[in-house]
Amino acid sequence: MPKYIGVSQEEAIKHARKKDFVLLVTDSIFWKGKPGGLIISQIPTAGSMVKEGRSIYVTITKYRAEGLLSSDLPILYGKRFEFKRKELYNNFELYSRVKEIRYDPGPEQHILEVQYKGQVLTDAEKRTDNIEILKGDTLDFVLSTQSGGKVDMPKLRCMNFAEVRFLLNTYKLELSDLQYMSEITDEENAIVVWQYPNPGESIALGSTIQLKIQQDKPADCD
Repeated sequence: MPKYIGVSQEEAIKHARKKDFVLLVTDSIFWKGKPGGLIISQIPTAGSMVKEGRSIYVTITKYRAEGLLSSDLPILYGKRFEFKRKELYNNFELYSRVKEIRYDPGPEQHILEVQYKGQVLTDAEKRTDNIEILKGDTLDFVLSTQSGGKVDMPKLRCMNFAEVRFLLNTYKLELSDLQYMSEITDEENAIVVWQYPNPGESIALGSTIQLKIQQDKPADCD
């Protein structure tokens, strides 16, 4: 199986036809900084042994981001950040970043304020419902703490490395050591199989972490 990741959809289709493969687009994602029509994942993976006539399922980048209004977002103020971070990414293709940790006597790591490009979307006093937001963009969060700048270490195992890099930026964490546990042909889609610190441990913003990755997803990953 050829490697089509990083190749334009048009060029990949031409190449696949010559090899008697059928290229099928199953999903498209807006990826800031990347041109539209670029293949970012494929099944089967590059190097797999396949028969002629095999269908290849690919995900490509969108040419432009779709928009939504801030009124389309769920209630964020007072909610736990980790739950809402996943919901915003899965349902709206929005990334989340911790901008500030602020003392609050309430529960830890709950959302006190949300901003988009410097505009406040919601806080304790108001919610602004008419701000246009582009999918693929990042929301900035102010979170609560009863101590100084601590967050719970997120679970990274079974995530691909591209997702993990965005998550590290979200929590302002630094990658100090990355080990390959197999031959890596596509680092962006390689899977995390081990992490340190462990999920759920309380760590300071700016802490360093260690990861081990391999190309294929382990059987015990969903």
